[in-house]
Amino acid sequence: MEEENRRKQQQQQQEAYDEDDDMPGGAQRVQCAQQ
Repeated sequence: MEEENRRKQQQQQQEAYDEDDDMPGGAQRVQCAQQ
């Protein structure tokens, strides 16, 4: 189960980084929400 959560987090982070190209600080906001 932990591995699944980690995989999901990685996917979310990747998506956030992709969006970060258009929106500066987007990835940071997602990371804050995850913690």
